[in-house]
Amino acid sequence: MPIDCTVNLDNVEELVALTDSPNNAFLQFAERYLSRNKNDNGHHSAIKSCMLRVSHSLNSKCREAGMNDAEDTIIERWEVYRPDYRLLLGHFYADL
Repeated sequence: MPIDCTVNLDNVEELVALTDSPNNAFLQFAERYLSRNKNDNGHHSAIKSCMLRVSHSLNSKCREAGMNDAEDTIIERWEVYRPDYRLLLGHFYADL
């Protein structure tokens, strides 16, 4: 889900005091939060290398491990609404 965030969180002093890389920390938090913790635990999002999974594709690592849920599925369709990042900030601070 795209989020509307025009602020470089690495420049927010309150966040820099809590983590070395607020941008990456927020991206990883948002992935967990917005997917309801159904994200791939082995996937570590970063601003420089962010990977998207194609719906109904197979996660080869899960498949090789014999896991039954190797297929990526759509949990909820995106309604073309980009929520403002500030709606997640309270939860993000609590997560940090």
